[in-house]
Amino acid sequence: MESKIIGKCVKGLSPSKLNLPNQDYLDWRSDKTMILSVSDGHGSAMYFRSDNGSKLAVEVSIEILTDFLVKTLSEEEPPSLSAIKRFAEESLPTQLIKEWRNRVKNHWGTHPFEQEILVQLVEKKGESVLKKLQERPEIAYGATLLSVAITETFALFIQLGDGDILVVSKENEICQPIPADEEIMGSETHSLCELEASKYIHVVFQSLSDNKPELIFVSTDGLSNSFTTAEGFQQMAKDIASLIRQEGLGWVEEQLESWLTEYTHKGSGDDVTLGIIELDVPP
Repeated sequence: MESKIIGKCVKGLSPSKLNLPNQDYLDWRSDKTMILSVSDGHGSAMYFRSDNGSKLAVEVSIEILTDFLVKTLSEEEPPSLSAIKRFAEESLPTQLIKEWRNRVKNHWGTHPFEQEILVQLVEKKGESVLKKLQERPEIAYGATLLSVAITETFALFIQLGDGDILVVSKENEICQPIPADEEIMGSETHSLCELEASKYIHVVFQSLSDNKPELIFVSTDGLSNSFTTAEGFQQMAKDIASLIRQEGLGWVEEQLESWLTEYTHKGSGDDVTLGIIELDVPP
């Protein structure tokens, strides 16, 4: 598969972000198949380890999706696309949440919460916060997750919480395989740390036999929130797509960090992450 992936994370520039680490994380794997994952750790005081949570989310998703694709594609008689779709929808959400919580538990076990941070948290949120964290320490690691897995014959789009996945065609038309969750209001979002998080994971399967996309953009909400309208955000994707066609993906990669820095500076002030997959599309 002659496809390529680029991506950058940029720390937010708002005053509230000055003393915080970058809570976004992204990584990818590209071989015979392609996997790109992005996570956005929550920013409020309760989620004081969300930078760890987002990193663990990306690591877990890439490992689980890699294992899923290897098992699916290495069988002597690969299952039908409908069987792959059904298995992905039924099994991946539970696997992702279970393994993320296991990794969080292990991290917390070797890195107990610092007393100083707990004291500061009680001052801000009250004593009840300690009981919540004792019962469910994964709350401190709360984060979202967006993942894309691509093979020669199908694509998987996975999302929990806010953020955006945009698919761009050769004709520069944009679609959103996972529409915005209507249950999410304002700055609220679903999270890996929710009790029933697997219920809120959207898994969309798409056959690539007829209409393979040219580009896929995966971003945290810090990017879309830097634009006043959804149309402006999508126009940004179209503009970058045009530049990729004109100048090449390598040239865009060299500019990407400065572009994202400008977006957060003039827009949301939040951490901003963008990953781009360029697919090998026949002319």
